[in-house]
Amino acid sequence: MVYTTAATLRQGRIFRSFNQDLESVCLAVVTFLSGGILMFFLCFIVTKLLQCYKARLRRKRRKALGHDDEEDFNSALATGQMQFEDSDEAENETDEHKKLTNA
Repeated sequence: MVYTTAATLRQGRIFRSFNQDLESVCLAVVTFLSGGILMFFLCFIVTKLLQCYKARLRRKRRKALGHDDEEDFNSALATGQMQFEDSDEAENETDEHKKLTNA
Protein backbone atom coordinates (compact mmCIF):
# COMPACT_ATOMS: atom_id res chain seq x y z
CA MET A 1 0.00 0.00 0.00
CA VAL A 2 1.41 3.33 -1.00
CA TYR A 3 0.05 6.43 0.63
CA THR A 4 1.02 9.97 0.03
CA THR A 5 2.26 11.63 3.16
CA ALA A 6 1.72 15.17 2.01
CA ALA A 7 -0.64 16.89 4.41
CA THR A 8 -2.58 19.91 3.33
CA LEU A 9 -2.83 22.95 5.56
CA ARG A 10 -6.17 24.75 5.62
CA GLN A 11 -6.93 27.44 8.16
CA GLY A 12 -4.55 26.08 10.80
CA ARG A 13 -5.72 22.45 10.57
CA ILE A 14 -3.82 19.58 9.02
CA PHE A 15 -5.93 17.25 6.90
CA ARG A 16 -4.66 13.74 6.20
CA SER A 17 -6.31 10.84 4.52
CA PHE A 18 -8.49 8.55 6.63
CA ASN A 19 -6.43 5.54 5.50
CA GLN A 20 -3.31 6.82 7.23
CA ASP A 21 -5.15 7.26 10.51
CA LEU A 22 -6.74 3.82 10.23
CA GLU A 23 -3.37 2.25 9.48
CA SER A 24 -1.74 3.84 12.51
CA VAL A 25 -4.60 2.75 14.81
CA CYS A 26 -4.43 -0.83 13.50
CA LEU A 27 -0.67 -0.87 13.96
CA ALA A 28 -1.00 0.38 17.54
CA VAL A 29 -3.63 -2.26 18.38
CA VAL A 30 -1.60 -5.09 16.87
CA THR A 31 1.55 -3.92 18.66
CA PHE A 32 -0.26 -3.71 22.00
CA LEU A 33 -1.83 -7.17 21.63
CA SER A 34 1.42 -8.79 20.52
CA GLY A 35 3.17 -7.27 23.54
CA GLY A 36 0.50 -8.73 25.83
CA ILE A 37 0.80 -12.17 24.27
CA LEU A 38 4.58 -12.04 24.58
CA MET A 39 4.34 -11.06 28.26
CA PHE A 40 1.87 -13.91 28.91
CA PHE A 41 4.19 -16.53 27.43
CA LEU A 42 7.21 -15.13 29.25
CA CYS A 43 5.34 -15.25 32.58
CA PHE A 44 4.27 -18.82 31.80
CA ILE A 45 7.86 -19.87 31.09
CA VAL A 46 9.19 -18.18 34.23
CA THR A 47 6.51 -19.89 36.34
CA LYS A 48 7.34 -23.31 34.90
CA LEU A 49 11.05 -22.75 35.52
CA LEU A 50 10.31 -21.80 39.13
CA GLN A 51 8.22 -24.95 39.61
CA CYS A 52 11.00 -27.13 38.23
CA TYR A 53 13.55 -25.38 40.45
CA LYS A 54 11.44 -25.93 43.58
CA ALA A 55 10.82 -29.58 42.70
CA ARG A 56 14.56 -30.10 42.26
CA LEU A 57 15.25 -28.53 45.67
CA ARG A 58 12.54 -30.68 47.25
CA ARG A 59 14.04 -33.84 45.70
CA LYS A 60 17.51 -32.90 46.95
CA ARG A 61 16.20 -32.19 50.45
CA ARG A 62 14.27 -35.49 50.60
CA LYS A 63 17.30 -37.39 49.34
CA ALA A 64 19.52 -35.70 51.96
CA LEU A 65 17.04 -36.75 54.67
CA GLY A 66 17.07 -40.33 53.36
CA HIS A 67 13.62 -40.30 51.77
CA ASP A 68 13.78 -41.55 48.22
CA ASP A 69 10.44 -41.39 46.45
CA GLU A 70 11.20 -44.07 43.89
CA GLU A 71 12.34 -46.60 46.49
CA ASP A 72 9.30 -45.93 48.66
CA PHE A 73 6.96 -46.34 45.71
CA ASN A 74 8.63 -49.56 44.49
CA SER A 75 8.69 -51.12 47.95
CA ALA A 76 5.03 -50.26 48.51
CA LEU A 77 4.10 -51.91 45.25
CA ALA A 78 6.21 -54.99 46.01
CA THR A 79 4.81 -55.51 49.52
CA GLY A 80 1.23 -54.76 48.58
CA GLN A 81 0.95 -51.89 51.04
CA MET A 82 -0.18 -49.49 48.35
CA GLN A 83 -3.90 -48.80 48.64
CA PHE A 84 -6.02 -46.98 46.15
CA GLU A 85 -9.16 -45.07 47.00
CA ASP A 86 -11.20 -46.79 44.32
CA SER A 87 -10.49 -50.26 45.70
CA ASP A 88 -11.56 -49.22 49.22
CA GLU A 89 -14.80 -47.74 47.93
CA ALA A 90 -15.51 -50.85 45.89
CA GLU A 91 -14.98 -53.08 48.96
CA ASN A 92 -17.29 -50.92 51.07
CA GLU A 93 -19.97 -51.01 48.40
CA THR A 94 -19.83 -54.80 48.13
CA ASP A 95 -20.00 -55.15 51.93
CA GLU A 96 -23.03 -52.87 52.09
CA HIS A 97 -24.63 -54.77 49.22
CA LYS A 98 -24.09 -58.07 51.04
CA LYS A 99 -25.60 -56.65 54.24
CA LEU A 100 -28.65 -55.38 52.38
CA THR A 101 -29.23 -58.60 50.47
CA ASN A 102 -28.78 -60.81 53.58
CA ALA A 103 -31.04 -58.71 55.79
